[in-house]
Amino acid sequence: MQQQQQHFPYGGELQPMVAHWFYKREDGAWVPFTRIDSGRIEEHYINNTQGVVTTDGGRFDVDVKQRIRYPIYWNGSNVEVRRGTWFYRSDQNSYLIPYEETVSEKLEALFHNCINENRWQQSLPLDGGESVVIHSPTVMIHMRPNNVWNQEESTLRPRAVKRSVADIYYQLPEGEKDQIDHLILVIHGIGQFADFQLRDIVACVEDLRNNGINLQQTHASFENNRAGRVEFLPIIWRYALHGDDNGVDSAMKDITLPSITRMRNFTNENLLDILFYTSPVYCQAIVNYVTQEMNRIYKLFRERNPNFVGQVSISGHSLGIENELVSADSASEKSEVSSLVGEETNKLSDKEEEEKESISTVLAQLNLSAHTETFENEQIDLDALVMCSESDLKDLGLPLGHRKKLSNYIKKTLEESIDLSRQGLASHNANVERLTYQKGVAGTGQPYVNYPRLDFRQANFFALGSPIGLFLIVRGIDNIDEKYKLPTCSRFYNVFHPYDPVAYRIEPIIEETARDILPVMMEHHKGRKRFHLELKDNLTKMGKNFKRNIISSVQSTITAIQDFARAHTGTKKEEGSDLTEHESEMQQLSELIDTKDNVEIGQLNEGNRIDYVLQEAPLESLNEYLFALSSHCCYW
Repeated sequence: MQQQQQHFPYGGELQPMVAHWFYKREDGAWVPFTRIDSGRIEEHYINNTQGVVTTDGGRFDVDVKQRIRYPIYWNGSNVEVRRGTWFYRSDQNSYLIPYEETVSEKLEALFHNCINENRWQQSLPLDGGESVVIHSPTVMIHMRPNNVWNQEESTLRPRAVKRSVADIYYQLPEGEKDQIDHLILVIHGIGQFADFQLRDIVACVEDLRNNGINLQQTHASFENNRAGRVEFLPIIWRYALHGDDNGVDSAMKDITLPSITRMRNFTNENLLDILFYTSPVYCQAIVNYVTQEMNRIYKLFRERNPNFVGQVSISGHSLGIENELVSADSASEKSEVSSLVGEETNKLSDKEEEEKESISTVLAQLNLSAHTETFENEQIDLDALVMCSESDLKDLGLPLGHRKKLSNYIKKTLEESIDLSRQGLASHNANVERLTYQKGVAGTGQPYVNYPRLDFRQANFFALGSPIGLFLIVRGIDNIDEKYKLPTCSRFYNVFHPYDPVAYRIEPIIEETARDILPVMMEHHKGRKRFHLELKDNLTKMGKNFKRNIISSVQSTITAIQDFARAHTGTKKEEGSDLTEHESEMQQLSELIDTKDNVEIGQLNEGNRIDYVLQEAPLESLNEYLFALSSHCCYW
């Protein structure tokens, strides 16, 4: 924080000059950097240091020389950066908008001239007939022309002008910690927008991240403040289907009817992604792209955070792509998928496995067997080979001719089996016949999709409003073995809103008795249930107590009648029989009431519950149909 302490000639102290840096959002709003980030940029500016400044927890870089800010992990446009010393208040709200730096320098010079000469009421003309009038050290106004021909312009009020942010400096957000304890990669669902405010996944994940930081500050207390933060990074996969070089969007435009345009555009932008995902050709393109993006972002994250020793988790909204990825066995040397079907996996048959090419056979076909040992030492198999660039092959010490042979093989492999969707719809019909099918446990034929491996293991898998359960049932999987575990992920949480029409449960597929057991209700962030849910809970408890009291009374009555009958008939109670048949039935019924909510659901989540339901708001409970669609976008 740069301060310039000055005094008036006639006595009194001048407010110190504190500069603060801002960036301009794509919607035109100016947003202040955090105090930590602004301080780093200001230090870079004062020292005239070369290079860029990392901001926003490492997600953005700022080029101070060019005055631009750009994202690191995802594609995004450059936005303007400005050093703010003089500001005016916006019309819509009280946010500060920094003047251009050249204008701020002129205002600062005029302000010092007023102080030195002790002569106020001076103005600085601006473009468009506007001007800034300095009435006193604390009263400065931005005047705008009054156009009598335009009623809207004539009613515009002058704007308040402010010098420096010294008095509000500590009201600005402090900034994020450098230490990161947990990384969560968030995969978006269908459609271009992730919520009903028409925001993309980047903006929604920003909300998720900010909410996490706020909850950590208000709810968690850590000794010596040693705990770091949780970083959320979005995974954007729509480019795999809707990119300019794909041809799918243009083909869909050609066959789309001209009627009910908005509804058809909504279908093409959102619901069509579901059909693409269920298509084996485009599903292959999607999972390839998602895996590539996750591996790329994870590698880049580790490069920018070399001291990171925390865990990595995956969170997926809708659709369920992440389920297929965490089911892929990254520890296996074979390209197989262990999906949620217990011991049944989508393996190739023994004959197909024998005929499947290996890295050694490929090198032999290309007359490059001399390099077999090199690839084996680097643990490069066929899946890793198709991801190698020519520079990677050069790093392995391969001569130019051999690199060209392998590059041609990689290109051909990608065109034939991995990137089929990029050939357009005509290529789709020509390549469907190449797909192989295997028989599922319910006798249905499922297309074989080669799921690439992730370069990291996952600590948790969070499914948000996901139809994974529906996809499993449709694929003929009506039971998941209790002993089944995800090969690369320890814990699995299926989180959903009770009114979400896209979400489905998982537990009943593992344990049939779970269909009669409610999912676990997640606590409110204030540590309690909402009032209408507490009321419903109390009524349920009253019902259970009432049933239990009735059972106890009936059991006592039956016991008394039986004792009375024995006393008058001389019948003795059989030794070793503590309970009669009626008493046993009543006790079993009572135990069922007491233990209805206590159940272990397999090993998919280390024996813990899997289905977790959010608490609906009181207004939502009035009409569940009215809030059905919005509930699918509430997870941010």
